[in-house]
Amino acid sequence: MSAVTFRTRFVQPLLVSSLALFAVVCLTGAKKGPIKKLTFDPDAPVVELFDGIDNGTFEVRVAPKNEFSAKVFITNTTDKPQTVQLPKAAVGVHVLKQFLPQQIGGSGFGDTSGSQGGGGQQTGGNLQSTGSQGSQGQFPFSGNNGNGFFSIPAESIVQLQFNTVCLNHGDPTPRLKMTYELRRVEDRVKSEALRVLLAGYNPRRIDRKTMQAAAWHLANDMSWKQLAAKKVTAIGLIATPYLSRKQLSEAKKLVASAKEIVKNGPKKRRVAQIQR
Repeated sequence: MSAVTFRTRFVQPLLVSSLALFAVVCLTGAKKGPIKKLTFDPDAPVVELFDGIDNGTFEVRVAPKNEFSAKVFITNTTDKPQTVQLPKAAVGVHVLKQFLPQQIGGSGFGDTSGSQGGGGQQTGGNLQSTGSQGSQGQFPFSGNNGNGFFSIPAESIVQLQFNTVCLNHGDPTPRLKMTYELRRVEDRVKSEALRVLLAGYNPRRIDRKTMQAAAWHLANDMSWKQLAAKKVTAIGLIATPYLSRKQLSEAKKLVASAKEIVKNGPKKRRVAQIQR
């Protein structure tokens, strides 16, 4: 076989394939990662998050880390910028199709589309910005009702932080391999006081275990005596109380404050007061 024939039959097709592969890699690499530094476009239409999920404007993926934290990725599926109106609070649900969803809070542990039969915990909290500018939780614009607003460019993805606590005591801890979806807090949590706490929760101001104790008390009917007796055991160590006296005391104050807000109504007291 001559050198010309060899080059024509083998080298040139290989070169073409390599160039095609290189082009695909370059195009793939050119795609930008999720946006973390949020902006606000006053000309973009405003779409409430769950309404946008329902009508296909937004696609949402939840990447849970544990009961206290998850990343949420929101994709604008349209060819135009869209402004997201965030809910005050949301619930993360472990999706197992064989179980039917039910509400929780007030009594019992409740089913969370998979809280039985090996399903993961249901988690609740609020979505916050992960951008480097400003303090955690701030958005480029906030309405009078406390909801956060930010805009997503056409066919782009933003990343948010989902600060949560467990709403199903005793169920498996969320982990990345589990499939989680966001749900409206009104559909998943009966306790109005718990909704208030989830809406105002900021781990930079409220101790996580303090908030967790308050959530278990309201969601799972755990008494303060039960919470005080709860212990954790590390391998090779003696069991220690899950909560300190201070954390338990602060949890009681949180619950009392949230119940007072519900009793007095939103016009007399603001959700933000529970963060003091």
